[in-house]
Amino acid sequence: QGDTAKRSLIHLSATMAGMAFSQGGLGMCHALSHALGGMFHVSHGKLNGVLIPAVMEFNGKKCQKTYGELGKMCGIVGATPALSLRCFISALVRLRKDLGLASTLKEAGIAPEKLKQYGPQLVQTALADPCMATNPILPTAQQLLQLLQSVK
Repeated sequence: QGDTAKRSLIHLSATMAGMAFSQGGLGMCHALSHALGGMFHVSHGKLNGVLIPAVMEFNGKKCQKTYGELGKMCGIVGATPALSLRCFISALVRLRKDLGLASTLKEAGIAPEKLKQYGPQLVQTALADPCMATNPILPTAQQLLQLLQSVK
């Protein structure tokens, strides 16, 4: 059904992405998305879209250069590594808005009171997720709670 050439490219892209993340790991964004999605039945991709700017800001303390290189590949540059990171995050936020995607957990379907109620459990689930082991900075439970509150 549909355009088989386009479908083949999508399948190839998904396979390449899978090969890449099996080598490098997925990190905090995916660990949190697994925990939130499992509890609130919200799609993994939608949650990643909400979380990625805040996760990049958190990881930017250690990964400014890497994020700067990724941003440069996307045509986003700044005069310093810190500015490059800020520009990259801003570009992702604008893209998310332009595409009409959720920018908060509430917009994604998670009520703030539920997030507050289940926050500690979500954080423990995320910390135990194997994806968390490959995050550039291992966050504390308090840092994860703060990150979730920043995107509520």
